[in-house]
Amino acid sequence: MGGRAVTVVAVLASAEQMLVSDSYLATTVAGISGAFGVPIASVYRLFPTKVAILKAVLDVAIADADQDLQSPLDRRQKRRSTGRPAS
Repeated sequence: MGGRAVTVVAVLASAEQMLVSDSYLATTVAGISGAFGVPIASVYRLFPTKVAILKAVLDVAIADADQDLQSPLDRRQKRRSTGRPAS
């Protein structure tokens, strides 16, 4: 993973933690940047607003939940199509 990708992941992880523990209203871009230890300008280069950060956090959470839900279904479909348990 490149530097930018690592920064995006870390910023979103910090934001998610703060949003869950503190609430949307109490979470600030300055707080997110401070928790990750990057300049606030770096966060704004990645996400122009706090709403954009929230949207990205929710997009990741939804994608993760979708993947978790699909995995058992995929295994079941593979068993049906091959007649054998999926590994």
